[in-house]
Formats: sequence, C-alpha cells, structure tokens
Amino acid sequence: MFIPKGYALSNEIAQKAGISIANFSMLRKDFEDRNIDGVVKKIGNCTFVNTESPMLPKYIKKALDFKYTPLDNLILISYLISEFKIKREDILKVFKPYDGKIVTIAGKKFLKVNDEFYNKLKGKVVTNIKKKDALQCLEDGDIEGYLELSSNNYLVWYEF
Repeated sequence: MFIPKGYALSNEIAQKAGISIANFSMLRKDFEDRNIDGVVKKIGNCTFVNTESPMLPKYIKKALDFKYTPLDNLILISYLISEFKIKREDILKVFKPYDGKIVTIAGKKFLKVNDEFYNKLKGKVVTNIKKKDALQCLEDGDIEGYLELSSNNYLVWYEF
C-alpha cells in the first residue's frame, strides 16, 4: 500500500531529468522478464524506481542526481480507488482521523497520512473485506485493526 523507502516516482524523474517516461515502462518490463525484483515497481497506474539499486542503467543513475519528493506516508490515490474500491470523493473523509490530505507529485495524486497511521500499517498485509467479515475477524483476533471505507467495505490489516 505504501511505497517502499528509497523509491522515486518515475514521472518525477522523467520530468526533472528531461527523459521520456516510456523508458520506465521498458525498464520495468525488462526487469520483470528477467525475474528481477526490487528495482522497479508498478503500483496502481504508476512506476516507482529504487534509487538505491546498483542494477539501474547509467542513464537512470544520472537522472537521479536531482532531489526527489520523499514518498513516506503517501498512498497513490488511483491505487486506493482501484484496489480498495473507495470512491474518490470519500478519501479525505475516511482518512481525516489520520490527517489525510491530497498532494500532487509530477501530475500524480497521493494521499498523505500521519506517522501514526503509516507506522500502524507498515509491514502489514492490508486488504479490504465486507463489514460482517471485518467485525468477525476482529472478534476472532485475526486482524489488528480496521478502517471503514464505506458502509460495507472495510480496510483491514494484520501480520503475515
């Protein structure tokens, strides 16, 4: 759900370094074809690059000389909508207790949450389930917590 530390948004890299965004799709495909993980990630409709990976090609390493926006505590809005079935108009209302606010990086929208929520979910399995199932799982001790996304759609998290 959260972007791993050390990753940068490919759109921001392309914008600041003046290179084509298409390079990142090809790079991601190349690493996927060679079954290499941890260099380029696709989350939602965006590609993220591990700025610390020694496996990056030289032209990408040169592009990393710029400062990039830290992605800590950020969740891609399109990912929330597609993966967790939350309506765009409900996002700020649902995440208000966690100081949720929208930030834009290189034209892509993210939800920024506070450290409390980030730390609560960091390293956890996060999914969404129906209200009845969420409440039963909580009662049975199968989940650590939940957040109501809508009347019958709950975000839940637990240790793997």
